[in-house]
Amino acid sequence: MSKQISDFLVVSDMDGTLLRAGIGLPQQNVDAVRAFSEAGGHFTVATGRHKDSARRYLDRIQLSAPAILCNGALIYDYQSGRAIRERCLPHALGVELVRAACAAFPDLGAEIMCPDTIYVAKNNHFAHRHTSTDRLEYIVTDVDSVPQAWYKVLFCIDPAEMARLEAFLRSQHHPGVYFVKTAPQFLEVMADGVNKGEALHFLADHLGLPQDATAAIGDYYNDLELLRAAHFSATLADAPQDIKVHADMVCASCLEGGVAEFLGYLRQNCGRL
Repeated sequence: MSKQISDFLVVSDMDGTLLRAGIGLPQQNVDAVRAFSEAGGHFTVATGRHKDSARRYLDRIQLSAPAILCNGALIYDYQSGRAIRERCLPHALGVELVRAACAAFPDLGAEIMCPDTIYVAKNNHFAHRHTSTDRLEYIVTDVDSVPQAWYKVLFCIDPAEMARLEAFLRSQHHPGVYFVKTAPQFLEVMADGVNKGEALHFLADHLGLPQDATAAIGDYYNDLELLRAAHFSATLADAPQDIKVHADMVCASCLEGGVAEFLGYLRQNCGRL
């Protein structure tokens, strides 16, 4: 059966895809999202950001579906102001990993994303730049004082030390958690099975939309599961080459309106996908 644009759920990564932190949203992306939604399509974002961090970048975008946040740990409906689904880290394992990593890497930064706010259990240059650039509100405290519901841990480290940090964390052999690099200086810890792709499948079912009418666009390694899960996927011209091989098409870069190009293609070709 030929699909209509109203059948489609499109999910876009935020940072580096829909927008550039510190620069903002390209106008062509704003216009294309509006046109896509007005035509009946369902558009939302999938991001590693906390709901309050993502919210302030979305003031020019009207989402037409709940957002996938914290890399899939939270699915949140901004219109109703309620969580659709939450999947948290095993708390004891999270605490143990943060303690062990901070002891092994004295210059490590550690941010913990919880439902109410972000907690900084250990600050460093990269964590400070992250929170200040994004103007994030957070609480500085020791790891034992962080409330028990953890969506994820964000470790911040010099990129030159990233491989050693990854090897150390994997050597801990903790079941129930996994690690994903979300930027050269960021490594995230989440509950096993939590990712943007799994969240895409859940969200399509929640909205009653067909899985073969899902589309996604992203640009980095934490978008891989999203690109694989979508029926049709795209990445950007400046994405790493080993991301491009997993996408059905390559669009322009973020600031050149890659998301707008993707949405335009979907509107023209939805009946053939």
